[in-house]
Amino acid sequence: MIISYLFIIRFMLKNLFVVAIRTFVRQRLSTLINIFGLAVGLCCSIFIAMYAIDEYGYDRFHENADRMYRFNNRLGTYNELIPLGPYLLESHIRGNVPGIEDITRIRPGDVMHLWLTDKERIHVGEDIILADTNFFSFFSFPLIDGQPHRVLEDPNSMVISRTAAKKLFGDNDPVGHTLYLQGDHPVHITGVMEDFPRQSHFSASYILNHEITRRFLPDFIFNYWGSFGYYYYLLLEQEAEPDQVAGLINMIVQEAAENIAEGTAFDLQPFLDIRLRSERIAWDINAHGNHSLLMGLIAIAIIILLIASVNYINLYTAQSAGRKKEVGVRKVMGATHKQIFWQSMVESWVTVLVSFVLAMVLVEILTPLVQELSGKPLAITMLASRHMLPWVILLLAGVTFLAGVYPAFILGRFEPASILRGGQAGLGITGRHGQFINLRVRQALIVFQFFCTTALIIISLSVNRQLDYMLSADPGYVSGDLMLIHNPQIDGQADRFYRLKNNMEQYHSIEVVSAGMNIPTERVGNFTGLMIAGEDNEIHCGHINVHEDYFQAVGARLLAGRLFQSGYGTERENVVINRSAAAALGFQRPEDIVGEEVFSYINENNMRIIGVIEDIHYYSLHEIIIPLMYTTGDYQPSYGNILVRSGRGQLHQAITDAASVWDEELLDYPFDFTIIEEKGKALYIREEQTRQLLHAFMVLAIIISLLGLFALASYVMVSRTREIAVRKVFGAGNRQILTMFANEFSLLIMISALLAWPAAWLVTDHWLDNFAYRLDIHYGYFFLATAISLVASWITIAYHGIRAAKTNAANALKYE
Repeated sequence: MIISYLFIIRFMLKNLFVVAIRTFVRQRLSTLINIFGLAVGLCCSIFIAMYAIDEYGYDRFHENADRMYRFNNRLGTYNELIPLGPYLLESHIRGNVPGIEDITRIRPGDVMHLWLTDKERIHVGEDIILADTNFFSFFSFPLIDGQPHRVLEDPNSMVISRTAAKKLFGDNDPVGHTLYLQGDHPVHITGVMEDFPRQSHFSASYILNHEITRRFLPDFIFNYWGSFGYYYYLLLEQEAEPDQVAGLINMIVQEAAENIAEGTAFDLQPFLDIRLRSERIAWDINAHGNHSLLMGLIAIAIIILLIASVNYINLYTAQSAGRKKEVGVRKVMGATHKQIFWQSMVESWVTVLVSFVLAMVLVEILTPLVQELSGKPLAITMLASRHMLPWVILLLAGVTFLAGVYPAFILGRFEPASILRGGQAGLGITGRHGQFINLRVRQALIVFQFFCTTALIIISLSVNRQLDYMLSADPGYVSGDLMLIHNPQIDGQADRFYRLKNNMEQYHSIEVVSAGMNIPTERVGNFTGLMIAGEDNEIHCGHINVHEDYFQAVGARLLAGRLFQSGYGTERENVVINRSAAAALGFQRPEDIVGEEVFSYINENNMRIIGVIEDIHYYSLHEIIIPLMYTTGDYQPSYGNILVRSGRGQLHQAITDAASVWDEELLDYPFDFTIIEEKGKALYIREEQTRQLLHAFMVLAIIISLLGLFALASYVMVSRTREIAVRKVFGAGNRQILTMFANEFSLLIMISALLAWPAAWLVTDHWLDNFAYRLDIHYGYFFLATAISLVASWITIAYHGIRAAKTNAANALKYE
């Protein structure tokens, strides 16, 4: 008996598949459109799913990640949120705040360099992190050699990565060797760690005990509450409440801190939120992800899949009008509603399966391009991971159900008597009410498709405009014809800078050579307090020590007063500030603050403001411009960044001339330079990737929507063939018929546009809020997107409209 049932089931399944294949062969064009649309939708969804899983995987390898938090500091002066705190804070809260199990601090070594004993230069830049002794016991970065609690005990100790050890020492044991920080501070290698995982929100090749920096960093960094230079991480106890812990910390800060700006407050950010929920946080330790963008990509993937599924429904219902007699005969021969339903579901399942295979081919072909756009090592092998496989199975099942159920319902509800008599195939609902529902379903489908398409066009155009603005906005300095040269931080750095400056400026291609502790395209790394002498109006202020020609080199604009000049004698007691600092101190007119005496913790004596410059965007337009003060003097890090301004259009010649001077002075060290204009564009790589992704999705959405419109137009023309014939009998011309259909579809597209406008406005406005400096939404894009949708739809409708208008009225009106 069981064998008989199995045989029957096998026969039924075989029959279902055979009928499905025959249907596909008979309707090749429709089948290809269905498969293409679903394959593209599945391909996009798979890529976005891989991207999303990769983003959500950041920092989850840490053992106690769910109990870890990071400090964020809301600066009272200009309401900026930064993840930095003062060095002093750790000693005040350790052991004094219930609920804190452990604390650790890190500080990037952005302007620090390491050297081998034989003076071979190793420029590691941002690969250095200065850390507390408990770094490796707090985080879960595995050590190859060394004990987590002891490996950074010595102030002169350092841990290097496996790759760095291999690069420097080959197969030899690096432990016990000595490197030199800043050229003359010995640091001993006490351990080797595995390379940082890619999915870590910060990384480094060299971890040093931060106490070594006391030898060369100014004292105010360690003694002043307003010097924010350390990233703080907390491990809370199991039952601790983050808000309560943050409240206690703020109470301690207010009691212990001297002269801290009013409104300054700390809060705690969950460690696992750092990667994706830090869009509004400035001065982050590394480039972070964008949760809004990720949600947008997921929404786009769902929309494209829905559009593709609607296309399948449209084409299938259009085809059903041609299959009505097949279904009628099957029902007369005894086929039940359930059998017809499952026949349609099998056809949907086969279509989705073939589409999935094609999607896999597209994924394999497009992976290199997507890797370049996303900056992630996405690969088709990720689909087999325990995170991806359930989503892939759920995706296929969902698409099959979504695309197949409605057409299967329609096909199963055809009435045999009406069909074999030559009646129209409907939804299985008779009478005027059924015709009304049929019409509304078709209209809803086209409104949904063009709602999505129009919204995507508006969003894409708005993103493109904002990015063009960011790339073309005046940064407050002249980025063209400007380059940066890294000056080795070894003995005699200042004297060497002056020799390089004097020799380079002998060339006609070079206008000015200067230096500064910070340069445009890099975040300001030092903060101090600044106040009008004798007043209680302290503000948080960035501090940059520069050479006298710095402003001429960067092309800064003077608003009032004068700049540093060698002809004025000593400038040590003078200071130049930016427009934002003047405004923060209460002076809206720059000229009014010139000559005022100010106090800052970087100098024991009062200083005099001699000039005010226009604000400079030192980083991207995501971040607000902060108050800045500029000093000049012999502070050592100022000479590490040499800025060379060439004559207009002579940058390449200036590079050649500067290199020749360099080789004469420092033949043993490489000429390491960076073009500032290129470095500035690199700040917006993620936004450029967003632009390209949105453009690609916009084009795909338009194509798939037009395929859907093609299908719906086909359905409408078939279902209204007799109406067209009657109109022609009563004298309607081809133009009138085309105009009638164009008007009907245009009305639906206008409705979809009116629905898309507020949705696109909300999404675009939310995305623009990620930028400290943003454009208003351009309302002309709403009309442009609508026009694009209308014109594209007219072109698509014209094909079916012309065919329908040329239909022979006699053939259309007769019964078979």
